[in-house]
Amino acid sequence: MKKKKILTIITAIAIMLLLALPTCVSAATETTDATNKLQYNEIAGIVSAQNIQIESAQLSLDKLRDSVDKVEDSLNDVEYIPDSIDLNSLHSQLGTVEIHVQQTEALLVYTAENYFVSYNQLKYNLPAAEQGLELLKTSVKIAEINYQYGLGDQIDVDNVKTQLAEAESNYLTMQNQISVLLTQLKILLNIDPQATLEIGDVPEADQIYFAAINSEQDMATALKNSYTLKIKDVEATYSPSSRKTNLLDLEQAERDAKASYMQDYAALGEQSAKTMLAEQKLTQAEHSLYVSQQQYTTGLISKVALAKAQNQYASAKAEAQNEEAAMFWQIESYKAMIAGLLSGSAQTTGSN
Repeated sequence: MKKKKILTIITAIAIMLLLALPTCVSAATETTDATNKLQYNEIAGIVSAQNIQIESAQLSLDKLRDSVDKVEDSLNDVEYIPDSIDLNSLHSQLGTVEIHVQQTEALLVYTAENYFVSYNQLKYNLPAAEQGLELLKTSVKIAEINYQYGLGDQIDVDNVKTQLAEAESNYLTMQNQISVLLTQLKILLNIDPQATLEIGDVPEADQIYFAAINSEQDMATALKNSYTLKIKDVEATYSPSSRKTNLLDLEQAERDAKASYMQDYAALGEQSAKTMLAEQKLTQAEHSLYVSQQQYTTGLISKVALAKAQNQYASAKAEAQNEEAAMFWQIESYKAMIAGLLSGSAQTTGSN
């Protein structure tokens, strides 16, 4: 009778394990207060507290723990444990699911923060795109006038119109991408997709943190905190029959993780160089715009020439803003990697 009871509990555990696997969650039904502007530093707390997928995974994990406890309690008075019950396997499964839940929460927070930064980066491009559209519309008018007075060909008009159509299409695509990112962010925050949500600005890159990075120490910390390596370690600990194979897998995973860390660390330096270059280009564009404004005031250049200088400045500004945001995200991704998201494959460290 007791053996039948134990087997019934084992079946329940199997069901709980299936429930604990990551699942796709539909749009949230509950809402949060979206009247205030969302700031980057608020995202982690909101996702952890209100994301439905995290809540569902935690509930399944709690049920699994209760089931395992019941199995262990039922074995207290049993002199002989049947071969059908493998406590090591149960503890391995439980430990793996616990780490998966932590990893899922960290990844969902990471994803929401990435959406926040990417949303802003796309918005940085809008002013330059809008100025570019106006410049192309002017170019179409000029091409049509030139053709009317025999100073140009129809092909010139058609080419500029094609450029305008492509630019308008790209602008609409950009707007759609912004809308999609905002909706995805709302879902992760458990906010109604139709609710109004104002997004704050990307904070400045943490240059103090960047300057103080100790790569040797950080690699050791990243390896210690890695969810992927923790899962491998649990599998090796609670699977005596395949321990040798699991230890080899763990060793390989550690080597892969070290390579991934080195790649992400190198990306920090690359992004820092890109950010500085974009700032230099912005300074040059600002100076060029100033010169063009002076020349236009004195009648040395046309309004179209001034508009081109303004468009070049807007593009340089958008590039500088994007690279600064990318630097911010590169550092944030590095922090997330140190905190546990280091895996055997390179992390997504860029958001543009």
